Order: sequence, then C-alpha cells, then structure tokens
Amino acid sequence: MSGFIIRNGTLVDFEHNAVTTGDVYIQHGVIVEKDAFSGPVVEEFDATGKYVLPGLIDAHLHLQYDGSNGVHADIHCPANGVTTAVDAGSTGTLTFPLYQKVNALRYFTTVKSFITPAPWGVQDTLHAENMDPEAFSEAAVFDVYRNYADSLVGLKLRMDAVTLEDYGIKPLEKAVRIAEKVRAAGWRCILNVHCANLPAYLDISEIVNGLQPGDILVHCFQNRGQTMFDADGHILECARKARARGVYFDCCTGRIHWSFKNFRQALADGFPPDIISSDIIRESSYVKPGFSILHAMAALLASGMDELAILKAVTHNPAHILGIEREAGSLAAGRPADVVVLDVMEKDTRLFDRFGGETTAKRLFVPLMTIKKGEIVFRQIFY
Repeated sequence: MSGFIIRNGTLVDFEHNAVTTGDVYIQHGVIVEKDAFSGPVVEEFDATGKYVLPGLIDAHLHLQYDGSNGVHADIHCPANGVTTAVDAGSTGTLTFPLYQKVNALRYFTTVKSFITPAPWGVQDTLHAENMDPEAFSEAAVFDVYRNYADSLVGLKLRMDAVTLEDYGIKPLEKAVRIAEKVRAAGWRCILNVHCANLPAYLDISEIVNGLQPGDILVHCFQNRGQTMFDADGHILECARKARARGVYFDCCTGRIHWSFKNFRQALADGFPPDIISSDIIRESSYVKPGFSILHAMAALLASGMDELAILKAVTHNPAHILGIEREAGSLAAGRPADVVVLDVMEKDTRLFDRFGGETTAKRLFVPLMTIKKGEIVFRQIFY
C-alpha cells in the first residue's frame, strides 16, 4: 500500500523536546515531504490530539519463537505499537545463524539481535546462558559478525547467581576485550549486561565500573539481592559516574525486574532510565504484571516519569544508543514509514508488581494504529 496521510497529529522533535502539530505523508513505504507526495491517497487519518510517533522500539525481549521461550515478533509487537524489536541474547555464536533464518528474517517486524559470546544462548529455565569465560570465543563472534553484522547490535551477558558460579567479574572482562576488537574491525558491538540477583561474593559496583561508554546495564531498577540503591535507598554513586562517562541504563522490566518502590526512588533521585524495554518471553506475553512495553510505560508514568521522556525512551533513545537511527526512531523524510498513532487515554487501571507494590494508573498509552514499512499492521476497530 501507499498514499497515506496522517493529519493534525502531535509530533515530537526529541532532539529539542519540541512538540508541534502537523501532518505525516507516507508513500511507497517511506516518509515523504508534502511537496513530494503525489498520491493517490488510499486513506487519510485524523490524529487530532494523538501522538504520531516513529514506531516504538522494544530494545530487549526474546524472539526465538522456535527453539526457546521467545515470542513471535509479528504476533506480539504490532499491537503494542512496536515496529523494531531487539532480541536479547536468546542465541549464541553457534545457534544464531539458524535463529536468524528460521525466526528473525521471517518477521515483518524489524529485528536486531544481541548474541551471547558462548556457543549457546538461552536454553531453558533449568539451563541458563553459559557465562564461563573459557566458552567465549573471539573467533566465533567474528565469524557471526562477518555474515550477519547488519543484524547484530552487540553481546549479551547474564550476570546473576544462576549463571556466574565462581567466575566473578571474568565474563565481563573477557566480553569487554572481545567487544573492543569487534568495534576496531568497524562493527557496532554494545555490551548488554543483565545484572540481577548477584551472588554474594560479587559487588554490583564491580560490574558497573567495568562497563564501557555505550554499554547498557539492563534491569537497572530490579529488586532482588543487590540493587542500584545504596543503604540509604538512593542511587549508587557508581551508577551516576557510569552514566556520566556514557553508560546507559535500561529498566527492562519483565515480570520480576522492577518494583514501584524502585521506580519512584530512582525518579526522585533524578535517575530515569535511558531506555524502557519489556524483556518479554512467551509465557509473560500479556500476562500481568509487566506483560508489554506499554505496561512498562504506564507503570513509569504512574510513578512520576515525564511523559515525553517516556516516549523518548522507546523511540529516539534506543535508536541512537543501538546505532540504528537510519532504520528506526525518526519520522524524517526518506526514513522507513514505521509509525504509531498513540493515544494517552484516561482510565483508572490497577497496576501491581511482584513485590507487594501497586498503584492506580490514571493514564495509559494506547496504540490506535501501527504502520510498518508503509503497511497498516495493527488498527483499533474504533479508529
């Protein structure tokens, strides 16, 4: 399809946090300027009072639908306004090629991926990712990058009591060395570090201090074991210093990696997440709590995060941080026509976390329509 016009939408320039009202023209799968639009017009949409945004980016979820516990991108993403999704290390150097062919390349949703630097990624609930640094192969990582660099954004590490055994900080140190060499070869390679429920012998500051500029610490407001908060309940100084040197923080909620208490405290401390993502797997998709990126956005809005900052954390920020600005996160002319018409609907809704916290959200983010590559892939019956 081609020839859509979205009229009177609320548009956001996230570089300057400027809000305007305007029209968006879509033709032959791309955004075009008004003067370049030649029709014919298939349909016009009135977006008065609604956000018209680049399609949302879910920067951390699991998409290996065949082979592990991932969701099907085209079943889960369009209804949530997501047009670009990032698999969070579901596969490793050995299993990525098959996943790419069987899953990622078949999705209409744009999919990028992190890989685990060991041969296997997520196996099952009893056999988590292998974090033995001796299993991390620089040569194998390079082999995958040579064939699939355009689809990769970096390496995923899961550092917790289940995976670390007695390896301590060594997996991170080796992954940093591999990532540096990958970047030196001209490819993007971000470390995406899952940090939750650490073993008692490892202090969280060792991980935070080991992250390099551009790396991402995920589950930053998680509530198990050591957290990002000090004994007085405030954001750790090492986290502030890491942000100052260019490390990014993704709240990456899932079902168990967040709490309202931690959301509110982080926001009170002036430490909002840079990225909001869902960490959805198949068994958590649409199952409360934390069942989608929209749920995470609503929970943060109810906790006091600024509305525009939330929208920036699911569009502009992940596109910039992941280095995919030419493919996602923008409504500039010439970019792919990945668009969401998003309402902020007033509706009292009970939200709860897994740690006894709950609140009544007053406002919810509700996609009215999702357009991917110029095609409507989701639409509310009333829009």
